[in-house]
Amino acid sequence: PETSKLEDLHDCSNCSPLPREPFDLVIYVGTEDNEFFAGAADIESIAQQIVSSVGPSGTNTEYLYKLASAMRLLAPGVQDDHLFALEAAVRRLESKSS
Repeated sequence: PETSKLEDLHDCSNCSPLPREPFDLVIYVGTEDNEFFAGAADIESIAQQIVSSVGPSGTNTEYLYKLASAMRLLAPGVQDDHLFALEAAVRRLESKSS
């Protein structure tokens, strides 16, 4: 797999009060060679997939919500439009089904 140094991805030194020290981080990047790669899709289609999917570590909704929460905590100066739009779409779908 392709790897990058953290500073190649994003320097958060000016956008987050936490943490000041380096920390270990694991990220997952969906690539086309993954058997579960769904390809390009709009936010609503991705949200539908998330709402209806569960993996060995739990529901995909829980993963999404924890990821969005972690972004807000660790990098409050970073606006991930795709992530937060996806979170909002999944919340809308969940509220409709309640």
